[in-house]
Amino acid sequence: MPNPAARATDHSRPRPGRGTPPVLLVIGAHRGELGFGERVAARLDPATFAVLRIPLGLSGQRPLPDELTSWRQRHGELYLQILERVQPGQQLIIDLHTGIDELRRSADVFCAAPNLLARIASAGPVDGDPVRGIQLVADTGGALADLAGVRPFPLARPDLPPLVWDRATPRYVGVEVYVACEGSGSPDDHAFAADLLRRIVACAMGDGAV
Repeated sequence: MPNPAARATDHSRPRPGRGTPPVLLVIGAHRGELGFGERVAARLDPATFAVLRIPLGLSGQRPLPDELTSWRQRHGELYLQILERVQPGQQLIIDLHTGIDELRRSADVFCAAPNLLARIASAGPVDGDPVRGIQLVADTGGALADLAGVRPFPLARPDLPPLVWDRATPRYVGVEVYVACEGSGSPDDHAFAADLLRRIVACAMGDGAV
């Protein structure tokens, strides 16, 4: 059974006559991240970004080995619900998260499409802060190090169903913004995240990016 405490709700609907926003922005999928996501979403154009809020997200902490199977199952159930909320015409799912880095603000962008990651990376830092691309790959049964030598980006195996992350439309992009301390972040953090999301959309809407 799906976890009733972690459910995709409150999908922002486009206003009549405006059409469907091309991006579905998911905020709050992990517990404690909704406040940050709300402040970032408030800076974005609703004509471009529809917002899907997860009021009671899942734990973002890596589970113990004996809890890993159920943890992955809960994540899978939630993200399949998210996929069901995508509207016709939406091209991107951007899944916004936060992490802690006391040294400096930065971000990781996770995507299965290396050409999109390359476009984002080629634009350089965002507001002076670094952005790293990480390519999502399937579990091949071998070590990621065996693949890293032939890939331009660091690799990661997502704990999400392939139906969510390994598809061309809508293209899944995970974003982890690292801020100095726990909480909803500062206005500068929100501005950085909003600028990064705009860059991702601009890169993805270019010919062949997704």
